[in-house]
Amino acid sequence: MKKIVEVAVGLPVSKTFHYLIPERMQGSLQVGMRVIVPFKGRKVTGFCLDLLDQPPKGIEEKLREVENLLDEAPLIDTQMLRFYRWISDYYLYPLGEVIKTGLPPGLHLKSELFLSLTEEGLKALAQEGAGEVEEKVLKEIGRCGKVSLKRMLKIFPEEATKSQIFSFKRKGLLQIDAGFEDQEVRPKFEKVVRYVKGELVEKVSKKQSEILKWVKERGEVSYPELCKRFKSPSKPIRLLQEKGLLSIGLREVCRSLSVRSELKPY
Repeated sequence: MKKIVEVAVGLPVSKTFHYLIPERMQGSLQVGMRVIVPFKGRKVTGFCLDLLDQPPKGIEEKLREVENLLDEAPLIDTQMLRFYRWISDYYLYPLGEVIKTGLPPGLHLKSELFLSLTEEGLKALAQEGAGEVEEKVLKEIGRCGKVSLKRMLKIFPEEATKSQIFSFKRKGLLQIDAGFEDQEVRPKFEKVVRYVKGELVEKVSKKQSEILKWVKERGEVSYPELCKRFKSPSKPIRLLQEKGLLSIGLREVCRSLSVRSELKPY
């Protein structure tokens, strides 16, 4: 029974890697299948190139196991694998990247970090006194249940940073898990207007005052909602933004998100 698999990871690295085949996959794993393997502290998609009885010399003690098998049958036959190898050698391009490019979109899973609230985070969300950025981040995660770190940074590009979000984890407010997001589910965002805590030091028009009061009462509102409530609000909103009283950003429209935090073992 073959115990070692040679894998090309779908990343810009020129060499291939070897992994141990777990007992549950022995006899099932075949050349041309996709696998999930550990790689430099994360999980990545790889492509099975060859099955071996013994590992190459000098790396026996360094081998880690394949984590999951993604296919029930090979996606790539041996003839296509030879063709992909030829392209890789001829153009000096990483083999895993060549294979990834040759497959239909959506078959390559990317590792993501997902944020969710802990019990302490839920308590902090219900209480007053949190910092402005902390409150925004916790509220957004609480609203959606689970949000990827990448999307959170996109939603709050100016307010939240990666180091800030990880500081909330150190405070026990967030749980961060690695997983794989279903490529078929595309994130949808809507434009939102948010109230910025501060003092009103400049005189504003009646319409600006009405918009500011309305947004302040709600914390944040979608731009389409504002357009329904106020006629032609774009200029007053822009002026309030310039005065530092409102900010404009994006908010993910929460849908049924399929997150493969744990892939079913084959």
